[in-house]
Amino acid sequence: MKTLYVKMDVLTPVHIGTGEDADPFSYVIHPVSQPDNASLHYVDLVQWIQDSENPKRLADIFENNRFSFVRKYIHEHLDTKIYSVGSAHVTNPMIVREYESKLESEDARNQLLISPGLKNSLTGNLLIPGSSVKGAIRTAIIDFLDLKYDFGLRERSRDNRSYRSALDKLLGPIRENSFKALKIWDFEAVPEDARIVSAEEKRRKDDRPGTPKSHCEVMRSVIMDPAPYSLCSRIGIGDPQRPDDGILEVNQGSIHEKFDLADLARICREFYQSRYRKERDKFYKQPHFDNTAKTLAAIEKDILTQDDNCFVLRIGHYSHVECVTVTNNQPQTRTGRQGTPIPHGTTRTLANGIYPFGWVKLSLITEDEFRVFSDTRIQRIEANLKNREERRLFIQKDREKKKAREEEAARKEQERIEAEAKR
Repeated sequence: MKTLYVKMDVLTPVHIGTGEDADPFSYVIHPVSQPDNASLHYVDLVQWIQDSENPKRLADIFENNRFSFVRKYIHEHLDTKIYSVGSAHVTNPMIVREYESKLESEDARNQLLISPGLKNSLTGNLLIPGSSVKGAIRTAIIDFLDLKYDFGLRERSRDNRSYRSALDKLLGPIRENSFKALKIWDFEAVPEDARIVSAEEKRRKDDRPGTPKSHCEVMRSVIMDPAPYSLCSRIGIGDPQRPDDGILEVNQGSIHEKFDLADLARICREFYQSRYRKERDKFYKQPHFDNTAKTLAAIEKDILTQDDNCFVLRIGHYSHVECVTVTNNQPQTRTGRQGTPIPHGTTRTLANGIYPFGWVKLSLITEDEFRVFSDTRIQRIEANLKNREERRLFIQKDREKKKAREEEAARKEQERIEAEAKR
């Protein structure tokens, strides 16, 4: 494949979850310095217990006390400088206050669930998988082909077999799919690039509260941070037998299309920018979305870029139905009381009730620029892992010294007792 290098600017918060919530025994939240400034730390509870001077006492505390007492005990006694395996800045003071109130609750059901982001299991850094990026590109290309060749995906959508057959005609069967000619490597963040936000659903027509959702971990983004760190990765495109052509070819039946990277970028811009404009006009011009409209104004030039070397995509959770389905397969909702379909797309889920999720921009960079990005990320990862290990070694040595002092004091006391007995 022809290999190219790209950087990703995370324009708005991106949440790609693990499918599970973090329970209150897997994290703690501690204030940092300023009022309403706090960090969430994922903790290594097992290692903390193993390193304890008195593991049996800890086991007794866990076994013989209420859930709420144990949770508060962990919060107050676990040292996050040593046993944190990853942290994220909490961006919404409401989350901190909610956490503190639940620490005082006696009801074990009264938990604060956090939806963690997908991570590199070695470094603990957030990941945007290449598969998520490729999936977003694939959606735009399917939309382009369906509109051009009129395959009627909407009519086929009620029959899964018919729908799958139509997709096979567009892109080929799974083993010979045209998108095998596109490979995208993962985008990995650097340490401390994670944020915790509330996911708040807002209705289009009024400001009544929406459906409650778990708070979630997101990538640091341009819209929420003045100077976020770009992510970098690689894209491979083309037939490995012809490594220099850089072409994704769709050659199925009556379809004969060739896309280079610039073609893919253009089609993605057209697909996602049209959906951005519709969402902006439908939702963010409403009075109760004023804060969202004001913040989006600062990054709209990036979302609506016409740079031929740039992709605009929407990825991750809360990207909303319009951005994850093709034009001719919009949701077919159940029939309401009047006999007409219930409308879809009547709410938006926003980070901290303000920021839309999922908007990113990919730009081509040189190999030298990629190496600088990559080296900087590796240096920060290594420094983070080294600091964590040094903290653990420090406490282990401190405990060994303390134990040696206690043993020496006990030995001297024994010698004193024996000396007195001889007198």
